[in-house]
Amino acid sequence: RGERSFHIFYQMLEGLKDDTAMLKVLFLRPRTEYRYLGGTAGTFVADDAYESNVSEGEQWQLLQGAVHELGMQNDFLSILKVLSFVLLLGNLEFVDEEQSGTPHARVAQSCRAV
Repeated sequence: RGERSFHIFYQMLEGLKDDTAMLKVLFLRPRTEYRYLGGTAGTFVADDAYESNVSEGEQWQLLQGAVHELGMQNDFLSILKVLSFVLLLGNLEFVDEEQSGTPHARVAQSCRAV
């Protein structure tokens, strides 16, 4: 089986893929659009990293149950916003440039605005 990092991102994207309202709130896109998840070239098949043959969707349901058990329902949206932000930050590209003889970096124009 394949191995990859960032399981929570895969679970979140799979678990919310049909929830258009939440996708909009969190500015989420298909997982192939995130560099941290391998982009179009390197994305693992969702279920390849689990030995237990539990799908990403099932993992998401288990996570939601744990959040409920811990009484964290009111905080969960904030946690999801942070996770979404991390994915979006991973897509930023920086360009080196010089201003008045001093090196600077700026976000590349090619970065798609949310």
